[in-house]
Amino acid sequence: MINLKCFFHLSYPMLQLLSSVGIGIGLLLCFSSSDVKESSYLIIFMFAVFSIGILLLKNYYQHILIWSDSRANNVVKFPR
Repeated sequence: MINLKCFFHLSYPMLQLLSSVGIGIGLLLCFSSSDVKESSYLIIFMFAVFSIGILLLKNYYQHILIWSDSRANNVVKFPR
């Protein structure tokens, strides 16, 4: 697996901000008087799932690397 340490320091905050903006737009569409209420629920759900997904990836990345390591000694250490 590739090292995503740079991703977590550079892109992760921007993606979380983008997800929160998407959830906010979905909420605005939900409360507006338009015919897109069903779509707004889908927008909120998809941005929330994406946000939770990258949050879980960030928190469990070290465990995923250890699990996928095919070497015999399984030595994977990351400084926090």
